[in-house]
Formats: sequence, C-alpha cells, structure tokens
Amino acid sequence: MQLKPEFTAYALGELENQEEFKLKLIDAGYSEEEIEAEAQKIRELGAKVSEEFKKDESLRLSVNLRESLFHKSTKRMNWIKVFGFTGAAALVTITGVKLFNQESPVLYKNKVHSEGIISEDRGIPEGPRAKGQMKPSKAYRTKKKKLVSGSVGGGSARRAQFGNRASSIVADEIAIPSPGSPYPSVPVEKSKKSNREAYDKIDVNPYVSVSESPLSTFSVDVDTASYSNMRRFLEGGNLPPKDSIRVEEIVNYFHYDYKMDYSKHPIGIDLALSQSPWTEGRKIIRIGLQTDLPKDLVKAHKNLVFLLDVSGSMNDYKKLPLLKESLKILLKKLGEKDTISIVVYAGASGVVLEPTPASERLKILKALEGLNAGGSTNGGAGIEVAYKLAKQGFIKNGVNRVILATDGDFNVGATSQSSLIDLVEEKARDDIFLTVVGLGMGNYQDSMLEKLSNRGNGNYAYIDSIFEANKLFNTDLEKNLVTVAKDVKVQVEFNPSKVEAYRLIGYENRKLAARDFNDDKKDAGEMGAGHSVTALYEIVPKGQKIELPKIDKLKYGTEVEAKGNSEDLLTVKVRYKKPAETKSLKFEKVLTDANIKFDKSNQELRFATAAASLALKLRGDKLVKNLSYRDIESIAKDARGSDIHGYRDDLIHLIQLSKSVDK
Repeated sequence: MQLKPEFTAYALGELENQEEFKLKLIDAGYSEEEIEAEAQKIRELGAKVSEEFKKDESLRLSVNLRESLFHKSTKRMNWIKVFGFTGAAALVTITGVKLFNQESPVLYKNKVHSEGIISEDRGIPEGPRAKGQMKPSKAYRTKKKKLVSGSVGGGSARRAQFGNRASSIVADEIAIPSPGSPYPSVPVEKSKKSNREAYDKIDVNPYVSVSESPLSTFSVDVDTASYSNMRRFLEGGNLPPKDSIRVEEIVNYFHYDYKMDYSKHPIGIDLALSQSPWTEGRKIIRIGLQTDLPKDLVKAHKNLVFLLDVSGSMNDYKKLPLLKESLKILLKKLGEKDTISIVVYAGASGVVLEPTPASERLKILKALEGLNAGGSTNGGAGIEVAYKLAKQGFIKNGVNRVILATDGDFNVGATSQSSLIDLVEEKARDDIFLTVVGLGMGNYQDSMLEKLSNRGNGNYAYIDSIFEANKLFNTDLEKNLVTVAKDVKVQVEFNPSKVEAYRLIGYENRKLAARDFNDDKKDAGEMGAGHSVTALYEIVPKGQKIELPKIDKLKYGTEVEAKGNSEDLLTVKVRYKKPAETKSLKFEKVLTDANIKFDKSNQELRFATAAASLALKLRGDKLVKNLSYRDIESIAKDARGSDIHGYRDDLIHLIQLSKSVDK
C-alpha cells in the first residue's frame, strides 16, 4: 500500500479530505480524543516555530542536519517522539521538507504474507510492568540473547521490532509479529502469593494391558490454549505449571499435511507408525484426522456475537487492549453480509452493538474503541444475553457462534463451575457454537474456560500476542468458526496377538468409556473446516515385558475368541455427526504392523513426536527421561518441513527457551 504522510498536514488543516483522514485514524484504532490531543500539540509547536522563523532566518536546518534528524526519528519508530525534537521537526515540515517519507515511523509498511496480513511487528507493547510483576533475571536475559542469535529454521530472519504501538496510524492492515520474538512478550508473575491462576490436575494416562482392555476411546480435541499459554510462561523466563500442559493441545497447535479421501465422509483418517525414540523396543502409533473444506460451509454467512469481559480484572494491556486489536483482525476477514453483535459484561451485562453488517466497519470499530474495563464479573448474565442475541439472528445453514473473551475470573452471579457449565451446555442445544478466548495472567482461570468450551460445542484458544490473534482470527479462521463435524469420537481396537500394552499420550480429560462411543447422547469434540487432530500412542509389542497391575484370573473364563487378520496391529473407528444432525455416522481404517526406524519414518509423525516430547519434558514425564531438549530440538528441525507461517519455527524457539529456563 502507499503510505500516507499527511498527519502533520491534517493537524494544520491543510488536507482537502480532513474528515475522511480522521475516520481512517479511528479505523486504525485511535480515539478522537487521542487524535485531537496530538494534533493540538503539533499546532502549538508549529505556531511557536513559525514565530521564531519570522524572527531569524538562521533557524533553517542544514541539509546534513535534516538528514541526521530524520535518521534518528525513523530509528525510534515513535511518531510522538518525532515531534519532540524541540520543534525542529515542525520547522522542517513548515519549510516544505517532508519529514515522513516511505520509511516513516508514523506509517511503516506492513509486510504481506502469502496468505494474509502478516508483518514483523510484535504488536501490543510490553509497556510498564504491573505491580508485582517481576523482570526475568539478568542471567536468563543473557542466555536468551545468545540463544536467539542462532539459527532457528527460517524464523530468525523474520524477527524484527517495529515499534511499540499495537497498530500504526492509517496502516491498512493490522501489524502482526513474527514468531519467536527475542524478548519476553509477557512478564510472568513469579510471586505465588498473588498468583491466582487455576489449572485442573492432570492424572497422566498409564499403560494399559490389551488382554484386559483392548479398546481405547476418546473425544477429539482441537483446542490450542495450552500451547500459547506455555509460550507465555517460557518467554517470561519461567517454566509453565505442570498442570497447564495438555499434551494433545501442544501437538494439535500445528497443521499436518495428511492426504485424505473425502468422497464418503467430511473426515479422513491417516495412520503411521515407527520405532519409538522414547523407549527402546517399543513403537509409536500416529493417528491423524483431518476435515474437508466444504465451499458451501466456508462461504456461508456468519452470525457472530462477541461476548466480551470488561470487568476490572481485564484492565491490563495484555487483556482488553489486546482483545480489541485481535477482533480488528477478525473484522477484516468477514464478508459484507456477515453480522457482528457485541455484548459486554461486568457487574451487569448489556448490548453494546446490535447485529450490524461487517461492511459497517467504522461503526463496529467505534463500538470496540469505546469499551473500558471496570467492575466485577457477572459472566452468567452475559452468556444469557449473548445466546439470546445469537438465537434472534440465527442463520439457517450458516455459521452461528458466540465468541467469549475473558480471563475467566467470574465473581458475580452464576460463578460456580457447575452452574456456568450447565448454562452453556443448555444453550449449545440451539446449534449455536462457542469459541472461548482466554487472555491475561495472574488470575487466569484456565480450568473454567476449558470446561465451558468443551460443553458449549466449542473450541478454546489463548491469546498471548497479536501473532497468536492472527493465527486464530486470520490464518485458521475457517477452522475456528466453521464447524464441519460435531461430537467426533475415536475408538482404537488393539490386536491382542500383536500388542501387549499401550499408552495414549495426552487426552487425559478427553477419555471416554468404551460404551460412550456408540452413545449419541454422549458429548464429544467438534472439528472445524480444515482442522487436523493428531493422537499418539506408545505401544509395547506382544511378548515384551512390562510391569502392570494384574487383575485376578477369571473363575468362569471368557467366551471371547480372537478373530480378524493376524497382521493387523489395530483398527481405528471414528464416529461423528453432521453440524445440524443428531444421528451419528461411523467409519474405520486398519493399520498393519511394520518395523520402521524413527529417523526414516513419516515426517508428520516425527514432528508431532517432537511437540509431544516438549510437552512431556515440561511436565516431568518419565517417558522422555532419555531425551534431552537438544534431542527434541534435533527431531523438530529434521521434521520441520514446509512452514509458511513460521509456527513450526516457533516450536523450535520454545524448545530452545525450555533448555535455557529448565536448569
């Protein structure tokens, strides 16, 4: 785009389209008060310099001095500071010299990614540290500087710092950072006394004997919150709490290149296996599911209701201000006939914006800009209003979704987990899906938000930066808004003649009883357009020794007779419902046994194993006791493959950070 160096001219009333230019500033995220305040400073400064200019011609700047001044101003990348050079900048402008050119700090040029609005800005400023927040130690910062100076795939070359505003004036696109910023984006609270973050305890899956339990059943999980929350801690120089690490969410943060046949079902299955890098003599099984991108659903009109927490706990630059910038990204991706509503809740709840076509961007942006944080948090009341509004604007065969954005710190009204979960579950029966977006730190209630998304036919993400907001609301928008299959369940049947025991990696809070697989009343996870879900098992081949708790021998025996192909290692069955239907469909695929070395195995299996290994390592799981962070990094680099958006580089960056932090 052509950058617009007119702000000084606007401030001095010299533009023909003054009002249009002002609207563009508001569109970029500036309030009218902020615009007028800065314009007034320029006017006052211009008047003073003009007076001096009339008195003394010697005040003209030399060419060399002008160039030196401009060089400094571009380096600082802050348009307010540019006008703080004692009036010299205003003098340059008044005498006809353009202070802001194509490399202007006011209007830097965003770099356009092949699939969206990507640039190199970190986005939301780090800003002043809140009271009680601790700066990472000098030793850590020194280690980190050395660490990020090395090569991390293609990510290092993309890292740059472009300034400290969330968006630049009149920029046509939102500024999005590259992954793996070399400095902590979020200072993490280290004081246990003031930290009220809540995570549910995770009881790690044990090894299970196939002779006693040949069926393993679980619900799919497309949530990604655990990954970006993990990144928040690591970039702040801290290890994440063990119970904040849900292995399946770390693995499923990434898209995998599975080749699928969608001729019969909107979901496909891709299976692979190899020798295990975790335990000698054992094998890893990778189950990959992926959904189609049906054009009719992707292009369907969208009825979106933003349910935004504006309580006092959201009064932090990493919460409400970051949320506003995130929603601007989503707004840019919507069609003219899509509608947006905004409901807010604090001590009470209310409708800030009635259903409005996405084409009315200025109206929507003004509504967002006017939001301020304050008061207590009555989440239940807000949920009631949001779903009522979504039901009123329901689009048949369209996308109907409530987007709840909060830190989860509910303290008024229906505050118990059970009552809020029951409320969301009841509303989900109207075929209105839910996206839960978590923000913030210190009082972050992860356990509550995950449960709400699970029971509300939804997905759950955590936004730690504009980089993550771009992934959620731009790159992966269809995945997160357009539901292709609901209540998706997986059941794996292991062949007892080939497998002694197995362990499901992750999915601890997604496990189902074997009988739940065929029960259409049993809730399970949803998959969006183009979503991929990956599950890993470590299996113990038949005949290998493993110490497991034994059950008593049955007195009356069993009538079970082994059947099927003896070379089959396992069979994977998938059951799902179409978005508007209540009866499920089922299909299955068989995996035949093979002996494949890990370093020669499927690339996507190896990268998923690297992601799982990092999560297991941070949890202190004994399964990866023989793998170092260096080993995990090597696996990830070797299996990196195509990485258009830099997400796989980001994992490598986090592995390196973990190695530095985990001392």
